[in-house]
Amino acid sequence: MELWQTYGSEFDNYNYRDMRIVNNSGKRHQFTIESLPEWMTVNQSYGTIQPIDDYTVRFTYDTTLPVGTYTDLVYVTDENGLSEPLKVIMYVEAHCPYEEPEKSKYPLNMSICGQVIIDGFYDTDSDDKVIALYRNECVGMANVAFSNLTNKSEVYMTVYGNEAMNNKAITFQLWQASTGKVLMLAPNRQILFAHGYVYGCGEEQPVVFTSSGSETQNITLNAGWNWISTNLNLQPATAALNSVMTAAEPWKEGDIIKNPATMQFSTYSETMDMYMGTLSAWDYTQVYMVYAASSNTLRLGGNRLPEDSMHVTLRGNGQWSPMPCLLNQSTPITEAMADYYDHATVGDLLKSHDRFAVFSSDKKWVGDLTALYPGEGYLFRRMGQGDVEIKFFNKVTNAVPQHAPKFSGNAATNMTMICQVASDDVQCTKVNAYIDDELVGVATKIDSLYFLTVSSDAAGTLRFETEEGTPLTSEMPISYVSDAHHGLLKAPVILRPGDNRPYKIIEDNHVVIIRNNEKYDVTGKKLQ
Repeated sequence: MELWQTYGSEFDNYNYRDMRIVNNSGKRHQFTIESLPEWMTVNQSYGTIQPIDDYTVRFTYDTTLPVGTYTDLVYVTDENGLSEPLKVIMYVEAHCPYEEPEKSKYPLNMSICGQVIIDGFYDTDSDDKVIALYRNECVGMANVAFSNLTNKSEVYMTVYGNEAMNNKAITFQLWQASTGKVLMLAPNRQILFAHGYVYGCGEEQPVVFTSSGSETQNITLNAGWNWISTNLNLQPATAALNSVMTAAEPWKEGDIIKNPATMQFSTYSETMDMYMGTLSAWDYTQVYMVYAASSNTLRLGGNRLPEDSMHVTLRGNGQWSPMPCLLNQSTPITEAMADYYDHATVGDLLKSHDRFAVFSSDKKWVGDLTALYPGEGYLFRRMGQGDVEIKFFNKVTNAVPQHAPKFSGNAATNMTMICQVASDDVQCTKVNAYIDDELVGVATKIDSLYFLTVSSDAAGTLRFETEEGTPLTSEMPISYVSDAHHGLLKAPVILRPGDNRPYKIIEDNHVVIIRNNEKYDVTGKKLQ
């Protein structure tokens, strides 16, 4: 057996790793890569290596995986059936949503000695962090330390403050590194800020922090519009909007939250320091559209959702229904929608703010929406008759809420298309959609199709280009209509190179009309 070598064996927080297969023999060999785990794909599973040469392949892992360490063996096999194993290890880590306090901001401090108990047991994970909060601002952070001598967890924390914080209550949370969850902690005594004071140290019994069963869900908000939902048990009677709408950064004048299903909304007023409008309470069964003037993190606190509450109703006959993600981990769409499979109809469509998937005649979900993510909100259009109730089931393993990359746009609504570029002469990996000169959608090629999500608040006719700038034209003009869908898996919208349709752009503060790739002013005069 000739010597085959593979270089590189560990994955980190990147979603790919390049590895080399080396042929140190004097003969040309064919190779096949076998026994790939389900969480990994390779860009080239077979090929030929010349004598004294190597071949580079790229392994990519599934971005929907929960937090944890994944280990497996992959085999490189030659034409004679001889195999060499490659051990692959991948780490998926969680990241604490809180930053260390800015110590220079605070002239005062106090000290706390404590212990952490979760579900009746001492916390022993030294990567876990106890967070001290004052009005939702981190003023203290310390890792859990486990003592082999006392067989107990210990926490030594400095809490920072100023004169305005004197005699004010401090609250506490625990960030679990192994799951990415943020748990509410209840101290066994009230902790008020007092400069120079020491809680639980020396002869005094340590402060015991106990998990209360409540959690905090951190939802990342991009600047512009976001579709969001929660997997926590927020009942309308107790989830008053201004009580649950806490954030890492102050809200800004004009920030908006609205429920498209009920047509209710509220807007933030800096003068009143509150959200005002017809939307007064949060309901975990709904999906919300949130406009943020700048990026922020929404922090929702509530109890874990009971299993018997993890269900939604999807309306039939082509109607749209809100579909919150009630799962506590990122989950592939096939698993997330498993309970719906027997009710699925060809043409059913599930979409987020920037991606979508459609149920095909091959009985599978196809599109660029490949997983459901906690914190994201979705809309579902069921083509079958009658309403259907579906249930969600969490995996046994815990996981951190992860987020897929988002297309950055300021629009609240979207429409979807399934497209195909009909040309062998045009190399096209991405299709861009525009209204006038505004980019409103980008789709990457999946097999031979493009699953295009178009987001806009402006009406207009769409125009299309390849990533390289080659114009593409549909047979019939397509106008932007919120929640509309064009194209089928077996009959996609055909885009052909060339663009004979005139459209307008703004150039040097003047309206310019583009026709056949030439520029004209509004009078029809050709511009140089």
